[in-house]
Amino acid sequence: MSSLIIYGGTFDPLHVGHIDCVSFAHQFKPEARIYVIPAEAPVSFQEKAGVKTPFFSFAERFSFLQEVFAEMPFVFVSDIEKTLPVPSYTINTVEKILEQEKPDQLFLLIGFDQWRQFHRWHQVTKLLSLCDILVVPRKTLNIEKDLSLIDELNLLSIGYTKFSSYEYEMETGKKVYLLCGTTTDISGQEVREALAKNNQDVLNSVPLRIRDKLKKRIAK
Repeated sequence: MSSLIIYGGTFDPLHVGHIDCVSFAHQFKPEARIYVIPAEAPVSFQEKAGVKTPFFSFAERFSFLQEVFAEMPFVFVSDIEKTLPVPSYTINTVEKILEQEKPDQLFLLIGFDQWRQFHRWHQVTKLLSLCDILVVPRKTLNIEKDLSLIDELNLLSIGYTKFSSYEYEMETGKKVYLLCGTTTDISGQEVREALAKNNQDVLNSVPLRIRDKLKKRIAK
């Protein structure tokens, strides 16, 4: 059975929290190929146009991803969203991947912050009929006490069965998994500010092989 994991995002810029997510997904499904997909026109719930403008260009973000993930043979960095309609809705990417690659099992990898907004995603019910969801928590969350998918699942208005604290089956037949492990608690905004201020503590959250390139770019 062929398995494929999609991990999309702005990656503006790439940092260790993103790499953590990929590592946890690989541990969960080591035989799966992971497609890391930068968004061409990221969706924004805050901006009127519905699209946010990344600091780094698509070409820069794509290049950073290729350079860092070159060491992981199970990762493929895809520019598929360059060919899809704007804004970069995940449902369009998922449907295109299914059409091109035809995997037996497709997973969508997201962070917990994205999961909290998941009920607002475009065509979310259809999305949950096409792929299983892998959710990676943040470091600041207490897995045993504070972290529950229940409230967020209720917002989806889709029935589900809870198998454990970490596995839920939706009425669509697909599952939502909470992966064990937590990501480094860092955001792209924090990294960009650290690059501008040369804050070394935060800069340690940027992969070493692209750190100097990011510093030069942000100084322009």
